[in-house]
Amino acid sequence: MKRVFKFWQKLLGAPKEKEIRIIQFVAHLLLVYSVIRFPILTFYGFLWGWLISGLGGVLIGHRYAAHKQFEFPNNFIKYFFYTLYNLNTIGSAVNYANIHWLHHQYSDDLEKDPTTWKRTGIIATHFTFYGFNFSGKFKIRRYKTLMKDSANRFFHNYYFAPHLVFGIILLFFGYQYFLAFLVVPAVICFHIAQFQVGILHVNLPGAFRKYKHMEAYNIPWLKPLLFGEELHNNHHANPNDVNRGEGDGIAQFDPLYRLVIKPFFRVN
Repeated sequence: MKRVFKFWQKLLGAPKEKEIRIIQFVAHLLLVYSVIRFPILTFYGFLWGWLISGLGGVLIGHRYAAHKQFEFPNNFIKYFFYTLYNLNTIGSAVNYANIHWLHHQYSDDLEKDPTTWKRTGIIATHFTFYGFNFSGKFKIRRYKTLMKDSANRFFHNYYFAPHLVFGIILLFFGYQYFLAFLVVPAVICFHIAQFQVGILHVNLPGAFRKYKHMEAYNIPWLKPLLFGEELHNNHHANPNDVNRGEGDGIAQFDPLYRLVIKPFFRVN
């Protein structure tokens, strides 16, 4: 029985950096095919990717796994949202949180921040796949802490299980649905996640810094895309605050907190 579990864990376990790079490369090619062959269905795939990037990538990867800013009412709901996170196909929540902690510890440090655009430029940083390894005492300690959570442990060890189940269901309806609702969202979620890594540290038109000493910006016009993550300057100043918004007005409105976290989950 142990051999069976080890086999499936090896097959379905969290991908390494190289594997994510290959998957995303193939997914980008298939997206082009899907746009040409099934444009309407692909558009719905774009919307699905946008939705799960917020309810999976941001909610689980950033606000829960990395910062533990709220608690779920029960494990069924928790595992449901973790499934959405894995369908983002950007690496396990354990990998994401470990890299994100380093980003906060060494924010915009040219040598130590794994995600700073200052090292390679904004374009190269956007297309970078970050090293999913746990060498060094800091990473190993954080890894062990994260793996104590049953959801982190399961969805790290069996990362591709949601892809396998969801993919089989979609293929039952036709390969075009597999492309539109599994492959296309993987690409959309990757780019939305990368916007948060690089572009929110760049002084774009309309950007502002409420906390002048923080090397991160609030960019209100990205709100429809980033679910409140565009309030990045606020977040770097108060990384464990569940509400990104600080003040009145639409520019300081955190939709993920106001519309999802506060009404449905237990805020820490």
